[in-house]
This record gives sequence, C-alpha cells and structure tokens, in this order.
Amino acid sequence: SSSSSFSFYSLPLLSSVDPAMRLADGNLPLLLRGQGLRPASSSFAKVRMINSQSKQVVTVEGKWREEEEAIEFLSPSMLPGAATIELALNGQQYVTSQLAVTYYLMPEVLDLVPDCCPSAGGELRVHLKNPHPHLLVRLRLPSKKELLLQIQQLEVSQDDPSRGSAVVKIPQVEEEGPVELAVSVDGSSFAAARNSVILFKPLQPSLPISSCSLAGGSTIAAVAPSIFPAAGWRVRVGAVEAPAKFRPSWGEVGACVTFETPAGGEAGVKEEEKKVEVAIAPDGKTWMACGQLTYFEPFTCTDLKPNKSGKEGASVNVTVAGSGFVESEHVFVKFQQDEAARVVRGEYVSDSAVSVTTPEGMEQGGWSVLVSLDGEHGDFVECPTAFTVV
Repeated sequence: SSSSSFSFYSLPLLSSVDPAMRLADGNLPLLLRGQGLRPASSSFAKVRMINSQSKQVVTVEGKWREEEEAIEFLSPSMLPGAATIELALNGQQYVTSQLAVTYYLMPEVLDLVPDCCPSAGGELRVHLKNPHPHLLVRLRLPSKKELLLQIQQLEVSQDDPSRGSAVVKIPQVEEEGPVELAVSVDGSSFAAARNSVILFKPLQPSLPISSCSLAGGSTIAAVAPSIFPAAGWRVRVGAVEAPAKFRPSWGEVGACVTFETPAGGEAGVKEEEKKVEVAIAPDGKTWMACGQLTYFEPFTCTDLKPNKSGKEGASVNVTVAGSGFVESEHVFVKFQQDEAARVVRGEYVSDSAVSVTTPEGMEQGGWSVLVSLDGEHGDFVECPTAFTVV
C-alpha cells in the first residue's frame, strides 16, 4: 500500500520587494520579503508579475534564501510601467499584494547644453532619450572623485514622450578640466554621455589684435593660456553679442576663439573715442573681459610702386600708396590671382604708405593687391593698380 501526506501553511503576507525599480531588460535578482514565506517545498514557489498598463503577465520561479529571509527571483524582461507582484508557495494558489516593481527604459544622454560649466557652479540641461522623473546624474571629476546629483526639473516632450530634458545644478568645486557625466534611475546602473563637460576657472583672455576697421567684417581672435573647445562660445563687442568659434590652431595665434567684428555703428562706437569693451563666454553666460577694441576709420589704397616684379619673378620691395593708414603692427598684404592667394606681412610707413616685400614663387601674370591693417584675417582693401609678375 502507499500513502501520501500534505503540508499545510498559512497564507503569506508580502511586505517589500527590493529593488522596487528595475530596468525593463530584466536579469536582476529581486528579493521578496514578508511573513510566512518559507514554502513547504521551494521547488513549487512561483512569482507572478502583472503590468497594470499593458496587462503583460510573466511567471518565474522563486527560491527561499535562508540568509536573506526572503524569496529570491530573477526579474523577467517586462514592458515599462508598474508590475504588481503575486506569490504562490505551492505553484497554484496565488496571493495578491500591493507591492509593485516599476520597470523603466534606460535613459540615454543625447546632448549637454552648455557643454561646459564654471568651477564656481552652474546649471546644465541634459537632453535625453527615455527621460525619468527619478533621474540621477553622476559626475566623475578630473580627480576621479564622484558626485551624485538629483535633477531640479524634468521636461518631457508632448510630441514624443520618449524625448525630454532635465536640469541639473552643478555645485562649486575646486577642480577644472573634463568631467565624465552619466545618468541613472536606480543609482546602480549608469549610462555614460558620449561627451564630457568641461569645468573651467576664470581664463583671463586677451586680444592679440586690438584694432579693426569701422566697416567691420574683420575676423579677430581672443586667446587665453587654458582656452578650450566648447560648442557655446559667444562674444560681446560693445553693444553686439554674437557666436564665436573655437579653433585648435589659427595661424600665428595658435589655439583661440575667433569672431567677426561688427560695424562700428552697430557696436555703439562713439565718435570721440572709437573704443568698445570685448568679452567672451564659453557657456554663453559666464562673461570674461578681453580688453578694449579700437576702431579706425576706413582707409584707401591708390597706387603701388613698383608694380612689376624683378626678372623671372624675382621678389621686390613694393610701396602701397594711399590715405588714412593708421600705425599698426598687424599690416598684411594679399596678392591674389584667380583662386590662388599669397598673404604676407607688410609694414606701416606713414598715414599715406605701407611697404611689403613680394613673396617668391608667384606665377606670371597680373595679381590683385589688397591691404589689411588688422591682421591676416582682417578687412582687406583692394588697390586699383595690379602687380605684374614677369
């Protein structure tokens, strides 16, 4: 004869699940705690999860962990949203609960605006895919010290809820340089931004060329010992604010930020002084003074002597005559023939003349001659007389 026996147990009472938030891809052990959870046979314990929005239902096995005094189960892959938990110690009769695990898609950093921040503290807007109200932002400083910050504000696109942006306030730190940024929801799984944020201290910028024509249109550089690339560089020239551009190398200047000078009238130049203040900002709002920019009246070029090269194109010293030349250490002369151009340094002689030595190796034929008093990227004025290479 054979005999069978049954084990009787009280209905379990579920009190907590850890962690209560989880990536939708699953594959993380979760711990279910409460009263009366030790099953008669651990092989029969089943955990059922029900997504309240999509009605998705997934059932997984549970196993009693004596050292944790909890039932452990492997989180399944679920659709985003809250999934309520039910437990069956015998694999058949499920006990409902108010417990739920909130599943979410991992946020992804799409952009950082601005991409730099003063070491004294500032504010960043993080543009995201899969935004989440419990978003955390981790900063790994140049010293490898880490800061974990909560967002101050979250905006979700009404047109596309999978897109949004979060505002995070950066505290004051004593470091400068690139900072690695990553985002998380649960504080354990992080998604790193592709680009770093630059922490910067006051740069003390200056203007290598501090004069330009009242006509505007010159390209001027601002330099600083620790100048760095940023997407949001801006310049303020008198009354005009405009975008500026970082250049890792720019002629004799090297690494710098360049900008186009506005016309004197736009910049607010006064007749008696013709000077305006210039400032730059890597993040578009932290302004640092560069010094003053002096505008000069437009000049004219009228003639050049000699207007021919030496034999077989030999270099010669040429005097460009005109009026309104101002004393400058940044005289440049451009020789242009169709698409070819040669730019060389010239020298101020007087208010009616500048001189230049023509470059070697110029092709035969006529070359237009243009003069700038504010650098090789300044405002060039053409001379009506051409230079001929014979």
